[in-house]
Formats: sequence, structure tokens, C-alpha cells
Amino acid sequence: MANRKFKSYPLVVTTTIFLCLSLCPLCVLYPPKSELTPETPKTNLNQAISANYPVWSPDGKYLFASCSFRWEDWEFLHFEACLSKPDRTGLVRLQESVQFLNDPNAAWSPDGSQVVFNNYIKTILVSMPSGSKKEVLEDDCYSTKWSSDSQRFVCSIYHEIVLIDLFQNKRMTVTYSPRESFESPTWSEVDHQKIYFIRARDFTGEFGRLRWWSKYDLFEFNISSEKKSLLVENLDSPIVFWSKDEQTVYYLRDKKEASGNVLYSLNVSSKQEKRVAEGLPRKIVPSPDRQSVVYVVNDGWNSSLLLLQIEKAVSKKLLWEYEGRFCFHGIKNLVWSHNGKYLAFTAQRFEGPNNYEPTWIIEIDSGKIFQIPTTQKIDDVKSIDWSPNDSLIAITDNPSSQIYKILIEPTDTTKLGAPKCK
Repeated sequence: MANRKFKSYPLVVTTTIFLCLSLCPLCVLYPPKSELTPETPKTNLNQAISANYPVWSPDGKYLFASCSFRWEDWEFLHFEACLSKPDRTGLVRLQESVQFLNDPNAAWSPDGSQVVFNNYIKTILVSMPSGSKKEVLEDDCYSTKWSSDSQRFVCSIYHEIVLIDLFQNKRMTVTYSPRESFESPTWSEVDHQKIYFIRARDFTGEFGRLRWWSKYDLFEFNISSEKKSLLVENLDSPIVFWSKDEQTVYYLRDKKEASGNVLYSLNVSSKQEKRVAEGLPRKIVPSPDRQSVVYVVNDGWNSSLLLLQIEKAVSKKLLWEYEGRFCFHGIKNLVWSHNGKYLAFTAQRFEGPNNYEPTWIIEIDSGKIFQIPTTQKIDDVKSIDWSPNDSLIAITDNPSSQIYKILIEPTDTTKLGAPKCK
């Protein structure tokens, strides 16, 4: 019967064989679901297809990351929240989906006992070391900051700033307005009953969930009295930072006659405002001791990295040795080490027809610069995070999106190479 059927339909059989052979690569990449073998248990973060946005725990024992171990509908990676040890063993999959293109905004409590993150729909709290989790907010909260006692955290939900008290199981609305955005909440380091936050106003446009505003105001909120007060208004950048004693606050205003932004300081007691420096970009990154800021100035193909010493109001070029030699272009992702001795950043390099974006480390005092020797050429770094003791660094890149764990030994120039420029 089979032979008679074959002879009756030679064209059908021949066509079927031809199609199977021609589509063989697709059969290898996307096997039918019925032929899939049982999934091998995953115990190591290295087994992930992709891993993004690593965040170290304060004690350096764990890494939080969004990771993917499977394709969804054979087209998109399915991402979930994961925990692992620094060597990427001891993997814990939290069985909580996260968005592919979005940072989960993971924030560890100061004592390392809890980590909170969002999955683009709700906010999840994970307890360590058990890995147990619970929903603490029905919204996706951003810019999460913990109190020093690890019992409360504050975060932003676009039009609202909320305070979550885990000890009392209580939620407090710090501020809310449907016509404005609130961002960058932070705890006072001097008075733990105070919270600072930024109000963004004068809406100028949006793209998806991104929104642009033209003016910013700095507020203070007293938790005990539940009262807020305006500290500084009409700022041109949301970047605000305080001196360690919180007697002085620093902020930017755009002044056309100054060819850029002007950095101001305000003594909160005397209300005396002082002009510190001018000609700055909108993006500046303060050092951990708040005595300096770094920023980037682009001049044609070359990018310069500058350090402004606030008290002296003097800027110096950190990459002066390489200027004019086409070494660095598009410098970004400026991240200080916790001890303030080093600065990590990315910059484009060109080799033949291809360009890539390696990560560099500069020793601030000596000016020595080193390239992190990753295993492949990275074209787009998403995030950089230093370990608590500044001995390790985790990098997320695109398209490979893997976590690199690099031992940083800036004194050993044989391990981290200086740039070779044209």
C-alpha cells in the first residue's frame, strides 16, 4: 500500500524531501516543541542565554540580574529575575518575569537582607537568603532608596513619591500631582526623618514612557510632620547633590551668557547662593565625597573627560595625554568606585570598518588609564556596577548581554593595558 501511494504522488514526496533539506538550518535552530528534550537544571548564571543589569549586594555575596534561559514563541527571549553568587554559581531563579528592554531597578537594603525590584507592572520584595518574595506595590516603582535601618524605602511612580514602611506594613504618599512628575527621591544622611525629591514640571514632550520637562524644583519632606517644603526652584537639570553635612546643596541652571550650565551652591541655613563654575553640560556626576564632579565635553570626534574640584572651582582634564590622538569618542557611563579613587567609563574605538565600545578605568590621582580586557568587542554597554570593596566590576553589554567579573588591579599595568591611539 505504501509503495502504491508513493508511486501515485511522486511530486508531493519529492517536494517534501526538498523542503526538509532546504529548511534544515531552521529545523536545528527551532525544533518542534514535541521533540524538545527536558530542560537541564540551571545552577549557574553562565548558563543563561542573556543576563542584564547586575547589581551587587552590599556585602558582596550576591548579584541580582535579569536573565534569560529560554526563547518565548521562538522569537523573543523570556527574561526573569535571578540571584547568584559573584562567581555566578548558586543560581536562584525567582520565577518572576521582567521586561526585556527595561532595567528592573533593583535596590538592596543596606544590611543586604532584602532586595526590591519592579517587573514593569508591580514592585517585588525578595528576602535573603531564603529567596522568598512578595508583592509590596501594585505599581512599578523606580529610583528606590532605602533608609539606613533597612526597614523603609522610598521610590517614584511618575506622578507620585511613595514611602513603604515594612516594619509597620504601611504605605505613605509623600507627594502626588497628575500634571507633574516626581523623581530622584533620596534619604537625608543626617536626619533620617527627611526625604528629598525633585518635581519635574512644564511638560515639553514624550516618547512611549519617556517624558521631557523643562523645569525642576527641589523639595524636602518631613516624615514626622508629613509636611513638604520647597528648597530651590526653576532648575534646568534634575541633577542635585548635597555636601556630606547637608548644609550645602548643589544644582545647575542654564545661563546663555555662560555658554552652558552654571553650577550653583546654596547654604540652606543662610539661604546664600554662590556661583561655583560655568560652561558645564547638563550631565555631571558627583564623586562619593561630594567634593568633585566629572563631566564630558565633546569637540568634534574627540571627547574630553574633566574633573571639577568644587572648593577650588578648578577643572582639569583627566585624559589630556590622549587628546588630539583620536583615542576616545562618545564617552559615557561614568561610574565612580565607592572609594572615589577610580572612575569607570565607556568610549568608542574604531578598528577598520568596525567600531566597538570598551570599558575603561582611570585612576583619578595618577591619571593612569586601563582598558578592561573583555572576551569580545562590546558595542553598547548598558550598565556598570562596582562591587562593594571595589575589587570587582560587573558590566552588561549589548548584544551579548553577559556579566563580566573582572579583577581590578590598576597598579599592575601588565594586566590592564593603556590605550594605543593613532
